[in-house]
Amino acid sequence: MKKRLLLLSALSFLIIATGCGAEQTSSTNSSTISSSSSTEKKHINVTITLIEDAKEISSKNITTTKDQTVMDILKKNFDTKEKDGFVTEINGKSQDKEKNKYWMYYINNKEASKGASDTKVNSGDKIEWRLNELK
Repeated sequence: MKKRLLLLSALSFLIIATGCGAEQTSSTNSSTISSSSSTEKKHINVTITLIEDAKEISSKNITTTKDQTVMDILKKNFDTKEKDGFVTEINGKSQDKEKNKYWMYYINNKEASKGASDTKVNSGDKIEWRLNELK
């Protein structure tokens, strides 16, 4: 009798444990599916070019996602320094207050109307960071 009760208890425990494990796996699969579908984002291509005194010093074709800003892409692809929200150096090229030279950025040959942290990129954008003397 004790053996039968022990066997029945062990069998019940095994069924319950298996059932909980299957349910947990199902839950994990659901969250994995949700997570992967929410992180899938459309990839786009943009070009960033660095220019100093009208001469190209670097250019990169970059694949990114549409939710990225100009600043996000710049920081991920170039060595940058900034102060008070303004870019002060890119790849070792620093602005020069005495010469009135500052980094400014342009999108598709138009001077940006918002800060780089506030401007989202679009597919095919040509972004230029220009280190020029302001006149």
